[in-house]
Amino acid sequence: MRRFLRQCHRWIGLPVSILFLITLTSGLIVGGEELVSAYNKMEQAYGPTTVAENALAIEKITAEVRGLRSIVMPTPDTPFYQARAQGVIRTYRIGDHKLIHEQISSRSGFFQTVLRLHRNFLIGRDGAFGLSGAELSAWVSLTAITLSLMGLYLWWRMRRSFRLRKLLPSGSRRGDFFQSHIHGGILVMIPILILGITGASITYRPIARSVLEAEQVSASGLKDHPFYIVDNWANWLSKANAAMPEGELRSIHFPRGRSNGSMPVFGTVEPRRAIQFRYVTSRDWLGVAGSRVYIDPGQSGFLGAAPFDSLPLGQQLYMMIVPVHTGRNVSSGYLAIMLLFAALATVVTVSGIVSMTKHLRQQSQAKR
Repeated sequence: MRRFLRQCHRWIGLPVSILFLITLTSGLIVGGEELVSAYNKMEQAYGPTTVAENALAIEKITAEVRGLRSIVMPTPDTPFYQARAQGVIRTYRIGDHKLIHEQISSRSGFFQTVLRLHRNFLIGRDGAFGLSGAELSAWVSLTAITLSLMGLYLWWRMRRSFRLRKLLPSGSRRGDFFQSHIHGGILVMIPILILGITGASITYRPIARSVLEAEQVSASGLKDHPFYIVDNWANWLSKANAAMPEGELRSIHFPRGRSNGSMPVFGTVEPRRAIQFRYVTSRDWLGVAGSRVYIDPGQSGFLGAAPFDSLPLGQQLYMMIVPVHTGRNVSSGYLAIMLLFAALATVVTVSGIVSMTKHLRQQSQAKR
């Protein structure tokens, strides 16, 4: 069994590791950019805002920005209003709500290209081997997890020889890279498991929802009938804050396709048509704003509130898939730690490739 697993680990691992190296390095670049952005306060100073001030800012933003997806609200970490739409991010100052920065993204930009490289190897839906680019990326990660578990089994007999000083190659011999590969692989196994499973879950969302029994995440905590309130942002904000008194409002998310012109059916509770007011509380995981309040703008109806800690475990795990994988809207400490492990995983992967290449070269020379 060990001999069979060793051969599988070597010969499957070599081609997969090359693709996995692309995934790791592109993820490092994207994650590093995310970490830098998390510390970028746009040279602004935070000051507490009132409901009336927030309402004025949101009215200005919704009037100016088309295709609005979300608005980041002022906090000590984000001392500004930030509107995010398709292809554009606009940042507004607290107080006078003046536009202070506008970022227009392009599919041909460096970070957008690296992001697509990470997501689908730049082959998109055309794919290869019968899989789309995103599916191929997911299966590369899942195969890397399987290879890691094989490596753990093969390493277990020699576990007492583990040394931290062997994490980085100490020389140019094959044995130096081999030791780096097997010792570093043990340390990065759990992060690879987390990132690989969450990445595959993003690609195969329906399967993840089914396994976690999270099909009705957005409906949890909603009322049977809307509670109608005055149709303006000040009242919506006041109602949302009252429904989540212990939370800090982090962002407001708008429903996709809300401008399709269809009329709301009054008296119905349809969370897909609702605006989500996302709060973070002391019971939310990793600082992610998982507690939400739903207000339907079409009928100006309060649909209910769903504190994160009131959700079933499967729904909580499903809501954390994207933040845990991307590091977006998560505490900067978590993102920094995951980037450190991703960098170590890159060293482990390179060491494995070099070790196997040297092994093949030695075999070729021995035959000659």
